[in-house]
Amino acid sequence: MIALISLLLSFHLLPLPVDQHAAPDAQEIEVVDDDLAPICEKFFEKPSSELLLKNHYSPADMADSGLYVRGVYYVYDLEGNKLGVLKTLLAGDQEDEKFFRDEVEALQKLQKIPFQHFHSVKLKGHVHGESTLVLAESLAKGKSINQLIKDYGKMSSLSAKQESFSQIEAAVKETGVALGELHAKSPKRKPSHLPSPQGIIHGDAHIGNIFYDNETNQVTFIDFQLTPPINQGGPVGTDLGQFLVSIELMSKYWHLSDHQIDQLKEAFLTAYQEHGPKISDEEISFYEDQVLKRYANMPEESLQGSEGHQARFIKDYSSFLIASSSSSSSSSVGSKS
Repeated sequence: MIALISLLLSFHLLPLPVDQHAAPDAQEIEVVDDDLAPICEKFFEKPSSELLLKNHYSPADMADSGLYVRGVYYVYDLEGNKLGVLKTLLAGDQEDEKFFRDEVEALQKLQKIPFQHFHSVKLKGHVHGESTLVLAESLAKGKSINQLIKDYGKMSSLSAKQESFSQIEAAVKETGVALGELHAKSPKRKPSHLPSPQGIIHGDAHIGNIFYDNETNQVTFIDFQLTPPINQGGPVGTDLGQFLVSIELMSKYWHLSDHQIDQLKEAFLTAYQEHGPKISDEEISFYEDQVLKRYANMPEESLQGSEGHQARFIKDYSSFLIASSSSSSSSSVGSKS
């Protein structure tokens, strides 16, 4: 279990995927190559000559970086309609093989569980080729919560900001309900010695992996390569800590006020506590602290390049939050003595 926590807290903690519904730049569109052609034709039911790909690994900042070093493609028809997503990994690579197996298994099993609020992208199919692993998946509707926060930060009018914030708040509330529903379907198992109840978890529940559709008030989760086996589960605090920290860091970066950040976190936790397993503030703080410590210790090479400014902010602000928490704890102990 300790190894599981280490994996969940150390891999890709904040690179958040780009908005799936951003308009493609003509220079980013690619013709389907020979290797992917039969896969595209099979899973998207069109000749490869009528399909186009957009590789989304073109980060503008750290919050928009793709999760994969290899290709994640959005699949379009010739009219520009998005049909789905292709993820490609390297066959024979031990880590990629595991991500491939875990995501396929998670999506297949989750789709057999009846949910009212927790939605995942659908697995259209998967191929284990000699050199390439490919997953074909449906699109998530709406925008990622990360993108909603980013949109807020770029707005100038008060009315637009108010409307935008209301949508973010609705998204985090529905996420609380959805994660509560997921975690409540806990596999029966002996409690771990680690803090937090055990349940079915997403494993990488940051705000770039959760999409919100304003028209239906529905959230959809993407990226399940870190999801533990469904019959085994994991500590639900892992998802809560990752979500709450990503909300705080990205909201702060995009100039939401401390009051707004507290409002979003409270809205999420209130919704979660009404639908999920009981978990204490101390248990949640344990996982938040683990995530913050990872960010605070980001290596110097992570602070370079196009997303260096944001990475530096995340590192420094995480260090500030850790110091503030330690100071508060020391003051509390001092006052009691």
